[in-house]
Amino acid sequence: MPVMIQEIKKSIKNPARLFTHQEKTRKAYKDFCKLILSNKLKKRNQLIKSLPKANPELLLSPEQGYKIIPAHLCFDTLKPLIQRCQKIVEQPGTTLKKESKPFREHLVTPTNLVNYPELTDFALHPPLLSIVANYLGELPLLNSIFLWHDRPSQDDLKASQLYHCDHDDVRQFKVFVFISDIDSTSGPFTLLPTHISSEIRGKLQYDWQYVDDQKMKQHIPPGAEIQLTGPAGTVAFVDTSQVFHFGSRLTDKERIMAVFQYISLTNFLFNPFHRFSPYPYAHLAKPEDSEVVKAVLNPDYD
Repeated sequence: MPVMIQEIKKSIKNPARLFTHQEKTRKAYKDFCKLILSNKLKKRNQLIKSLPKANPELLLSPEQGYKIIPAHLCFDTLKPLIQRCQKIVEQPGTTLKKESKPFREHLVTPTNLVNYPELTDFALHPPLLSIVANYLGELPLLNSIFLWHDRPSQDDLKASQLYHCDHDDVRQFKVFVFISDIDSTSGPFTLLPTHISSEIRGKLQYDWQYVDDQKMKQHIPPGAEIQLTGPAGTVAFVDTSQVFHFGSRLTDKERIMAVFQYISLTNFLFNPFHRFSPYPYAHLAKPEDSEVVKAVLNPDYD
């Protein structure tokens, strides 16, 4: 009985967890949430009009699901971001490790981000938000800001080192900023474009779990795997819900990346109808911030 009660509590806190493992149920849950929250979505999307027009050269293609951004096209918030991240790596404060990912240290947390305005300035930069909104089809929510420091490990591959699609939303938008040089020996983010991933999900009857290499290799066309490599300062946009991917298979060098994640209001991570605890980045909103920024940081802003 206690186990059943715990499961009920979890489902009330996040009802989406009951629908995340099948394509049809994921879509049905999203459609239901959009219907119930249509007025709220309309108000949020009105705010998109105040954003600058998205640069067509930076738009993420739904058919591909990833894009490498040329340095000359990137934002003026990039250089301060890299400089700050390099300083954090040299003199880390609070670091966190997850038991499921012993190869990774998290060098920033939602609570100490107030000390690193360069990260939030990058994440909330209006030209970037306009690109994210264009891809998601709505004003996004900023769901996470990470600074990852990954190191080589001799352990068996686990968790995100295996092929998977993120279950967080039907679509999401992640921005990866290379703080260190990344090549084939430093665990590059490796993906299959959206159109290929979609076919493989159907063949596997995918349930949003990790898939071992032996099973995946049967379905990957020759030459389909894409490794995201490049010097420090490289920026990549990826929809990690739509593309199969893995990373952090480090054999030699370490890997340092800043990661920014944006999701829709009707995501699978939080109850969209009632908040049981503050949204993780709501506290970053300042009185002088625009309505767009406040809404991106807090789904309850109205």
